[in-house]
Amino acid sequence: MPTVKQISQAFDELRKESNDRAAAIVGATLVEMGLDEAILSRLLPLSNNIRDALFRDDQGYTFSSKIDLGFALGLYGQKARTDLHRIKRIRNEFAHNLDRSFESAEIIKICRDLTDYRSGEPLREDILEQTGTLRSYVEGREIRWRYVFAILRMGQALERETRIRHQPPLPTELTE
Repeated sequence: MPTVKQISQAFDELRKESNDRAAAIVGATLVEMGLDEAILSRLLPLSNNIRDALFRDDQGYTFSSKIDLGFALGLYGQKARTDLHRIKRIRNEFAHNLDRSFESAEIIKICRDLTDYRSGEPLREDILEQTGTLRSYVEGREIRWRYVFAILRMGQALERETRIRHQPPLPTELTE
């Protein structure tokens, strides 16, 4: 797993003008890594061997299945789940279509559907401007800004979930 410093550096890269493909894929990767940690925080401690065996892509542990597992574990509600699937779709669009940018019609539509996952409302311009810490670099790039903002908000929420200590399930007769 990456260190906090490595994650911070990656988020700094998202805030810079870089190519759209890198921003889309790196942003989604950061969210996916945060999701991994949040899911693991809800499980009993696992040995590295068991953890690696359970969470390999070839075992069907995809970004989509992680999103659904996080929802099933109660990490977030339906609104956040829907936005996580939108982030995954954006990542896949960039990964599988070389002509995609944040100005592509397909990407614009998905990004405009991103919400403030807490309220379920579309990301409003006034909220985007109030949180203007990233605004200066994105003038004229409103769609990319929406995506970066959604990535940052989701990453922060997953990080908070990871810090919450959860009680492991009580032993049952199967564990005795």
